[in-house]
Formats: sequence, C-alpha cells, structure tokens
Amino acid sequence: MEEEEDDRDRYWHISRGVPIAPMLAMLGYVATQVAIGAWFASSMNARVDAGERAQAQLQIQVAPLGDRLTRVEERLSAVQTGISDIKTSLQAQGKPQR
Repeated sequence: MEEEEDDRDRYWHISRGVPIAPMLAMLGYVATQVAIGAWFASSMNARVDAGERAQAQLQIQVAPLGDRLTRVEERLSAVQTGISDIKTSLQAQGKPQR
C-alpha cells in the first residue's frame, strides 16, 4: 500500500478537483503565444528575403561600375604618360616648364 502511494507521489498528476476552465485557458494562452511566435518568425524571414533580394540587385548594378572604373584608371595612366612625354619633349627643346 505504501509503495502505491510512493508511486503516485513520484509522478505528476492532476486531481479531479482542478477545474477544466483554467487548464483550457492556459492551453489557449500557450497556443496563442506559439502562433504569435510563428507569425513573428515568418515576418522576419520575409524581411531577410527582401534584404537579400535588394542586395543582389545592388551587386548587379555595382559590378559594371568596377569595370568602368578600371577603364578610367587605365585612360588616366595613359594621359599621365602622354603628359610626361610632352614635358620631356618641351624640356629637350629648351622651352621653360610651367
């Protein structure tokens, strides 16, 4: 008999004296919290997806600018070389340099 009481005390149980309304209210509260958490996670996922799409579009737009910048740098280098050649020619002719 004492062993049966020990077994009953060892495990969690509810007596029939506990009303069902508070248990249903707690269950509804937990279900609501889970639904709100799922909605929040879904909205965060949508925001992250939108950010990733915007970043991908920006990278597509910026990539050609890198190529254009490289071409401009090459042209600038050619212009600087040309100016150096002109300076050298002018100095060889004996004209004063500005």
